[in-house]
Amino acid sequence: MTVRRTPVTLRVMRASMAGGIALGADVAFFFSAIKLTTVANATVIGALQPVVVAITANRFFGETIRRRDIVLGLVAIVGVVVVVLAAASDAPSDWRGDALAVGALFSWSAYFIFARQAKGVITSNEYTVGAAIWVAIINAPLAVLFGQSMAWPSLGNWFWILVMAFGAGILGHAAMNWSLQQIPLWLGSTF
Repeated sequence: MTVRRTPVTLRVMRASMAGGIALGADVAFFFSAIKLTTVANATVIGALQPVVVAITANRFFGETIRRRDIVLGLVAIVGVVVVVLAAASDAPSDWRGDALAVGALFSWSAYFIFARQAKGVITSNEYTVGAAIWVAIINAPLAVLFGQSMAWPSLGNWFWILVMAFGAGILGHAAMNWSLQQIPLWLGSTF
């Protein structure tokens, strides 16, 4: 935003607040979930996000869901149940971690819904930056509260931090948020 000489205004922060809070909750829920359950469980539960978004997109945005899409969604739900139950017997997991993963699922889904609602109010880049600021506002105090290390990263870790920040963070989220305003929401969530 600085390079483009587009300031982060109060309007941007207001318009991105709901999405930023949803994404901040997703980050908090997911990272807490994987401490209590398997990464597979948390990831598979999160894979149900297109089903949640499709139902919401149909109801609030009038997007059409075909019968085939509903059948595939039901197959996905059955697959999630099978994987979660199988993992519960083989690997150390806790139902609380699975419950936190469900919280992450709904938070991540809400982020997509709010990205669509921001269409025409702020640009997708403004939404991305505003949401990221809200994530930091929410999760920095949580990290301190729960005793996460605040040590300065090693030189070797800075490379990976920058790759994550600019690759997944800026480029990935900016492209995703742009697409969520261009294509059907259920399709964007599937990607």
